[in-house]
Amino acid sequence: MSAIREFLFSLVESWGIHSKAQLIELLTRTGHGSAFATHRAKVTSDRVFFFTAVFVLLFPAWIAVDFFTLPKELATELAALRVAATALFLTLAWQCHKHQSIKRSLVLLGSMFAVTLLFYLVSEWIFSSYELEGLAEIAHALYGLFPFIIVFILALFPLTVREYAVYGLFILLGISYVVYPQCSAGAPEAIATLWLIILMLSLSLFSAIGQLRYMLSQVSRASFDPLTNVLTKRAGIESIELQSRVALLRGGGIAVIFLDLDRFDAVNEAYGLDAGDVVLKEAAKKLRSVVRKSDSVVRWEGEKFLLILPGAEVEAVMMITERLMKHGLGNRPDGSIVTASMGIAETHADNAENWKQLVEAADKRMYDAKNKGRARVVSCDGSEALWPDPDYISSVYT
Repeated sequence: MSAIREFLFSLVESWGIHSKAQLIELLTRTGHGSAFATHRAKVTSDRVFFFTAVFVLLFPAWIAVDFFTLPKELATELAALRVAATALFLTLAWQCHKHQSIKRSLVLLGSMFAVTLLFYLVSEWIFSSYELEGLAEIAHALYGLFPFIIVFILALFPLTVREYAVYGLFILLGISYVVYPQCSAGAPEAIATLWLIILMLSLSLFSAIGQLRYMLSQVSRASFDPLTNVLTKRAGIESIELQSRVALLRGGGIAVIFLDLDRFDAVNEAYGLDAGDVVLKEAAKKLRSVVRKSDSVVRWEGEKFLLILPGAEVEAVMMITERLMKHGLGNRPDGSIVTASMGIAETHADNAENWKQLVEAADKRMYDAKNKGRARVVSCDGSEALWPDPDYISSVYT
């Protein structure tokens, strides 16, 4: 039993998995951040576009081969099927140019497999009505390669185990629908085909998971600040641009909180940069603890942070700042509390036409909070809320 456990651990580590969190990231997309989901959606939709574009070119071109090798009546039926499939592939390729979420890109991927598999099933049904020999039999054998092509394409997409299981089962059931009657009749070729498909699906799973793991590591390095483990400014801009487009399509809004840690330079000057790093890490941890999973925390620059809150109204944002002020942002080396000056902006309240105007409005209110004495939040209507125990905070900074 221990040998089996050791083998499984070695297998998991071969994928670059060294923690439970990393394993969960490969099993399901639930724990994937918005920056990674955006990147994976783009990669997936780009690859779907590539394959559908290739099919748009090759499917009608193959009609000439069918007319050269197959009976005219059979070739005519297959030509009609190819034209219909080409139209569907062209539609999918066109859809790939639209803005993609990870769910939409996965639907496009499933649709591409569905069209390809349906073409294979219908073509086999058409072939079953004809007796073939010579070149026609060879042409039919080429159609039999479609299951292997489908599995090969599946291996080229970064998928979670759950996603792969759904696509793999769908493909296996479709192929089995054609092959199983022949297996029941005892045809060795059919049995070998089905067994080979299962083996290829198992092997292609390694490719799909390997791509996902590599992508996770690369996006994590590029998107997350190594000190605070929140989004970098570049990744934050990508996130807010995406959220802005989604909000525009849905008619919703976005709220942001621009936050600057008060008197942070004094910590570096008095206690050194290492102490300042500890303060930053603790503050970022507190920020992550008060936002929702759909929200993003961005280290904008230095001790400044931006909280991106899609769909949140001003009242809800004020509740977040109240919770943040109640729980605090950690402590300085001397034991005093870490406070911040914050500015709030919201799409509808500020009539912001784009994310830049939204961030600029929040930034301006953050500076208003600093100029009015720090340790406070300024909302969209100019109203203020102070951190708890303002007398104590005032005594700390005087």
